[in-house]
Amino acid sequence: MVIGESSYKLLFTEECLIKTLSSIFKQCRNFFFLISRMSEQQASTSEEVDLVNRDPNSINAHLGSLWFNDVIAEPDGIHSIDCVWKLSSKCFELWKKLCYIIMTTCCGMCIAAEWGCEFAYIAFYHIWFITPCMKVLEINCGVCQKIYSLCINCCMYPLCEACGAIFNAFKK
Repeated sequence: MVIGESSYKLLFTEECLIKTLSSIFKQCRNFFFLISRMSEQQASTSEEVDLVNRDPNSINAHLGSLWFNDVIAEPDGIHSIDCVWKLSSKCFELWKKLCYIIMTTCCGMCIAAEWGCEFAYIAFYHIWFITPCMKVLEINCGVCQKIYSLCINCCMYPLCEACGAIFNAFKK
């Protein structure tokens, strides 16, 4: 009987595991379906990515074109062999492009995701903390402004009127 009970427990455990994994699979499938729908909606409502002009606002214009002649130059009077100069130029361009492609392939999406999270955090912080704090300051400063105005009108205004009347008497 003990063997039968352990087999039943094992069957029950396997059945629970299968149900749990099936539930997780369905949730993941639903999650990816929602993500794909969000991507389709975003693609239909926003502009397409420009694959030709990738810096339309000239954010990285300070980098320039980064050509070989902008980085390495030989002055008059000292030159390397022509084939070395030509091959150096080709090696520079090749390795610049190759390294950039490797780095963007390995790190580009992760870094973009991190920056997306950073700007989402900034938006969240502004919406849920900074703007309400500014509203609190605006309300409290409005009260302080009224108190200050009352003090000036009650204390300083009569004093200034009296001094003005005294100096006005000297004028005559």
